[in-house]
Amino acid sequence: MEEKFDLFEGLESPEVSKEEIRAAEEQRPAGIRRVEEVEAPAIFKEVISPPSKRMEQEVGGVISERVRVMMEEFIAKHVPEMTKDIIGLTIERIEKMVKEVVPDLAEKMIEEEIKRLEKGEKV
Repeated sequence: MEEKFDLFEGLESPEVSKEEIRAAEEQRPAGIRRVEEVEAPAIFKEVISPPSKRMEQEVGGVISERVRVMMEEFIAKHVPEMTKDIIGLTIERIEKMVKEVVPDLAEKMIEEEIKRLEKGEKV
């Protein structure tokens, strides 16, 4: 079985009265005083970016410009091709649907017209 012990066993904390605390607070060294807030001079308020920050901004600008040029080239080259392909696929799909649907509709319309003519109905 593990034996537990307290490091501070047998030590007593000294009793400190409120008067002793107050006296200690009153006897602060003369060099310690409360610092008042002051406004920084205007020269320090000006944002001065370090050279690395300016370099990052310049590189970012160059990258942004290059990306814009690349996107314009991509759009100019590929959008007309993509539009042509989409129109071609759409036309193919419409033609396929017409070939599937129109014959059935035409057959039904012809059958109805034959029945109507057989009965001797006029339009």
